[in-house]
Amino acid sequence: MINLQSLSQRLYFAIASALILLTLFIFFISTWVLEEKSERLYDNMLIAVTKKIDDKLVVKNNKIHLDMDYFSIDTLSDVRSEKIFYRIIAPNGDLLAGFEGLPLAPKPKEQSIVLYNTVYSGTPLRAAQYTARTLIGDAIIVIAESKHGRHATLSGLKRQIILVALFTCIGTLILVAFIVRKGLKPLNQLQQEIRLRSETNLNPIDTNVPPEVEALVQSLNNLMARLQKSIEISHNFNSDLSHQLRTPLAEMKMQLDMYHRSPQTEDLNGLERNIALMTRLTEQMLHYAKIQNRTVSSEYWTNVDIVAFCRHFCQKHAPMVFNRGQSIAFETTVASVQCHIDETLLESALLNLIENSLKYGSPTHREGEIIMRLTRDNQTVSISITDQGHGVNQQALQSMLERKVRLDRSKQGFGLGLAIVKQVVEMHGGQLHIVNALPRGLKVTLSGLHILCED
Repeated sequence: MINLQSLSQRLYFAIASALILLTLFIFFISTWVLEEKSERLYDNMLIAVTKKIDDKLVVKNNKIHLDMDYFSIDTLSDVRSEKIFYRIIAPNGDLLAGFEGLPLAPKPKEQSIVLYNTVYSGTPLRAAQYTARTLIGDAIIVIAESKHGRHATLSGLKRQIILVALFTCIGTLILVAFIVRKGLKPLNQLQQEIRLRSETNLNPIDTNVPPEVEALVQSLNNLMARLQKSIEISHNFNSDLSHQLRTPLAEMKMQLDMYHRSPQTEDLNGLERNIALMTRLTEQMLHYAKIQNRTVSSEYWTNVDIVAFCRHFCQKHAPMVFNRGQSIAFETTVASVQCHIDETLLESALLNLIENSLKYGSPTHREGEIIMRLTRDNQTVSISITDQGHGVNQQALQSMLERKVRLDRSKQGFGLGLAIVKQVVEMHGGQLHIVNALPRGLKVTLSGLHILCED
């Protein structure tokens, strides 16, 4: 079935068309050369006959004689099955031998040999007229033969050329079909590999392909890697969301059942807390999914004075910190530097750290202070947040950055905050470090934020 959208068929038809055109071109050129060569060969044969007759002319007693019989003249030509027509005229105009009515050259030239076409007794002829120099004057020798023999011989040669060209062309087309199939075999293998891929199998394609297709395979592998990551993000999101919502929903159902049994206003307080908890959870989960999807996008990134950004952040969230029984301070020796950041995501990451400090880093018997510091190291800046809590043990430090890890189950949370912060920092080309502060507390540092220029 012909399908011109198929690459193999389009390639085959293109090569076949070029081959057929080339074959036709070679055929016409070869027949043209063959006609020219055969005409020259036959003309040379006629000229040779005239010169042979010239050798047999003798002068005796002031008269010219032909020392050759008619049978010998008829057999001088090498053209099979073609009769020779000839006419030999003496210097005085008398017919020495041959056919009286055989036409002479219409326009004799100065050359001793003239080739021309003529007709005798209704038969097309090719003739050669030779002027023989003798002691008593110039004799004229005309030798002619029918063109039928020439055309028959040339037609036979053309038929042979056509047959040879036809078989050669057919054989070449078969060879081209084999070569095209062989050449496109890597693409067929690539097609089979792609068909094996699904949402559960997005492994990279490692089929050996020609250099011309390597870029395509690399693009496909990159696409499948992004798809795999997107599917993994979606799977994790659905898993986390269903896992985290299960507990507050069960509690809300139990609280509603208790309220229906004994309707009291104060029983709704727990329900309201769970609703607030689910709202915060939904925001966290959506924010986490947004971070995952924006890792490959740069449309939200801008050049920002990071010092002014951190100072404004502390001023903006100071009331919330004060209401929770702590204070917040911003410290830096850096005047101003420009960094390329996503303001929304970086602010969310810092807010997560502040909320963790408020939740887990509050001193027991006094007001705590959260300190945000910005320091510079060559062409990078670091932002650290230190609380005055009790810190954590070394084993907990190793697991804090894992998803859904909660160190204190007695407090509300989802175990996603530090995972979000870590993801945001890595998006900005930095790293997240957590250590115990001295003499007490926990210190979380966002390091490696690159400086664009210094104001």
